Amino acid sequence: MHCAVEGDEIVGVYALLFAGADCELEHFWIAPSRIGKGVGRTLFAHAVDRCRAIGVRRLWINADPNAEGFYARMGARRVGEVPSTPAGRTLPRLERLTV
Repeated sequence: MHCAVEGDEIVGVYALLFAGADCELEHFWIAPSRIGKGVGRTLFAHAVDRCRAIGVRRLWINADPNAEGFYARMGARRVGEVPSTPAGRTLPRLERLTV
């Protein structure tokens, strides 16, 4: 898990799950007061750089539907949908190449 910190406050976190040549973005959270201020962009770039540094070619993301636009701006593309919990909705399945 990696954190974005401003002063003594954690303003964002992400966690990656490694699986061979691929990686899954398990968590990606930004403090609501920091949304739209570049924290997410910086933290996502760090995640992609981390994947690239260890040879991961593809980053998979099961996105909250409200966050799909953010991930698209970060270079991810929709490749399908996956079921969500609670049942009855789906999440966009995205991929971001790291090479």
